[in-house]
Amino acid sequence: MGALIATMVLLVTGWLDAGHTGFVVATTAYTVGSLAGGAVNRLLVSRVGRVRAVLLAGSAQIGALVVMGTVRSLLALVAAMALFGLMGMVWNVNTTTLMQQRSPADMLGRVSSAFRTLGVAGAPVGALLGGAVATAWGLNTPALLAAAFFTLSVASLIPAFKRDVPVVAPQDSATTAHVTR
Repeated sequence: MGALIATMVLLVTGWLDAGHTGFVVATTAYTVGSLAGGAVNRLLVSRVGRVRAVLLAGSAQIGALVVMGTVRSLLALVAAMALFGLMGMVWNVNTTTLMQQRSPADMLGRVSSAFRTLGVAGAPVGALLGGAVATAWGLNTPALLAAAFFTLSVASLIPAFKRDVPVVAPQDSATTAHVTR
């Protein structure tokens, strides 16, 4: 993501030659898609399940990234950005929920901290890598690089389909207490 974010303005204004207005339209599409993803997440999870929703979101994001890096059209980029935002929200909400559900209660703070640190720490490295890749192979290459890394991320989640990975029951009164009215 760091590679993509750091070079998105170059992709839109340079590779697509869509100017600043094109960049604003593309980032707005991403924002609208993200809001829509938050709105449809619950429905999607209720229909396909949380793990399948994550795998679907990751797969759709891979497709969107490939479109961003291969199709030289602002309209295609805007559609891809909207899909990327929508499925990014589904991915973020559900991977965090799965991490919380599958972590032992006494380890949840440490697992959450490591989860967040690894998620955020890669962005600056990705930004540097994205700049180097864009310089060496073209302004569209960071999107394709991001697609490759997303493919690895989705593939690494396939073991989550195993039924022997338990959901850990909370062991504290804050999450198990019943409210009486």
